[in-house]
Amino acid sequence: TASVYDVQVGLADMAAGYFWITSERLKMTTFTTAVATDKIFLWVLEKNESWEDEFVYFTRNMLVPFHPSLWMLLLWSIFLISIAAVWFCKNDGTYGIW
Repeated sequence: TASVYDVQVGLADMAAGYFWITSERLKMTTFTTAVATDKIFLWVLEKNESWEDEFVYFTRNMLVPFHPSLWMLLLWSIFLISIAAVWFCKNDGTYGIW
């Protein structure tokens, strides 16, 4: 908007660049026809009735990328590695010497 303002007040004869032609800018100066246009989409989630519904919805969507059996494999792997880390830990809390 600053360069469009410069054209409006006469500090510059023209401004070249990528501009979104907004109503605010159209009030300031004239524009040539667009050389390129952007395809912009705005995605808005539907509003749920309650917070609990949103929490369940987002939690389920978080789990979608993997099959349930893979989630179980990941959880069991984390559990077994945690047990092994505690098992092989020395009494003073240091790791590395088995």
